[in-house]
Amino acid sequence: MVYTADSPALAALEILVQIHGEPPDDRYMLIAATFPERTVTRLDPGELPQGWATYPAAPPLRILGDTWIARNTSLILAVPSAVIPEQHNFLINPRHPDFPSLKIAVPRAFTFDPRLLPPRPPLP
Repeated sequence: MVYTADSPALAALEILVQIHGEPPDDRYMLIAATFPERTVTRLDPGELPQGWATYPAAPPLRILGDTWIARNTSLILAVPSAVIPEQHNFLINPRHPDFPSLKIAVPRAFTFDPRLLPPRPPLP
């Protein structure tokens, strides 16, 4: 499964909340992708388990994703972001027969604006 976000801004925030204040390294790449709407299963927030946006993620969320991937029902599963619930993360199933319909752009380097990061202590 490939975990993506619906915008570069959301992708950056999703990374920042996972690295717990550590500075991100300079190896991140931004890779835009497009896909036909017919390949998307959109998860209604009402279908999510209680406490779905808490950290760490509730175990039922893993079961939900594992079940979706095992059933191979769609190329994309659109789920609300726990960081910004009005936006979506897209889970991509690379084993789905519609995978060739995914259009992937040329990767480009991505760097985090230093204002998003905690200040570094001064050197002695």
